[in-house]
Amino acid sequence: KVLTLLLGANDKVYWYEGITDAKLDSTDYSAEGLRQVILNKMEKVKGQFGMEDYEDFKTKEPRKGSFINVIIKPTKDSRYKNLVDALDEMAITKVRYSVILDISKLEEEFIKNPAAGLKFTAEQQVEAATQ
Repeated sequence: KVLTLLLGANDKVYWYEGITDAKLDSTDYSAEGLRQVILNKMEKVKGQFGMEDYEDFKTKEPRKGSFINVIIKPTKDSRYKNLVDALDEMAITKVRYSVILDISKLEEEFIKNPAAGLKFTAEQQVEAATQ
């Protein structure tokens, strides 16, 4: 259910799914780029977990939404505009669960050397998120 976005330099967004056996990919902030990555992940999550029933916050009407969880992690080389663009995409694609966290050293290394893989246990992910 998890999609992690690493906001990098030069208006590039790196992304990976899950924690174990993560494969790094990259895109831009366009509708054909980041938006399509999010929508594709939503379809995968929908196929595996279905849709979530919830009540609209404002209207109190019943709705259906994705179980997707998006973690947004800006690097020190990203721009503030990149974070705003990522948050805009959360609203456009109707992602209900997203969070902004600091990027970990392991993820910074992953960006530098994607072929080495992400050596990141679930415990390390929790530790990085709570620092």
